[in-house]
Amino acid sequence: MNAIPIDPKAGHESVANTLNRAREQLQNNHVVCIFPEGKVTRDGKMNEFRPGFETIMEGLDCPIIPIYMHNVWGSIFSFEGAKILKKWPKKIPYPVTIYYGKPLASNTKAAEVEAVVKEMAEGVK
Repeated sequence: MNAIPIDPKAGHESVANTLNRAREQLQNNHVVCIFPEGKVTRDGKMNEFRPGFETIMEGLDCPIIPIYMHNVWGSIFSFEGAKILKKWPKKIPYPVTIYYGKPLASNTKAAEVEAVVKEMAEGVK
């Protein structure tokens, strides 16, 4: 999967290295999926988007594609029941729908992307 894990507890240098690796992937024409909340929700509600992706995107000419993942809460990938990945699936396959928004400019701020994704979520309900 070529995942680029980020561990804020490992210190500033570790975070900077992670952001640089993501940036290099974009510069090499790869798609990079970023979870800008920085953590998995504990209550099913969207957390505030953090500005790390702004650092990744600085000076690049790559679009930001906002994505809303509907119905993830309750899956084995959620903290529903205070457990993640350590519970039996409710259904197989578990229905999750992915919504893609219109491309945004590479200099779009985290709060603006968050607003777009929240608007997408509201449109689904």
